[in-house]
Amino acid sequence: MPQKITLLPIRIFRRALRPVSERLSRLGFLWLRRHREYLSRQWLFDTVAGFVDDCRISGEYLEFGCSSGSSLIDMSKSIKRYPRLANMRSFIFDSFEG
Repeated sequence: MPQKITLLPIRIFRRALRPVSERLSRLGFLWLRRHREYLSRQWLFDTVAGFVDDCRISGEYLEFGCSSGSSLIDMSKSIKRYPRLANMRSFIFDSFEG
């Protein structure tokens, strides 16, 4: 009998928080679904920049078919995290024909 008395406040607390928890979980899921492509692209660019930095590869970053240039912007964010890549130049090319 004493165990039921001590567990009662915990059950009430959990029941009161359930709608809030479900709402936060749903909002988190929606945010992740909306930003999934960006997060996976940024992870890819971070990985590539880290690899280039680790291997001490020198050179320029070339992008063909840039459209709006969003990939270049994401890659430049990744490159800025590595001081050895500070001198890397970026070039983008696009025919603007589709």
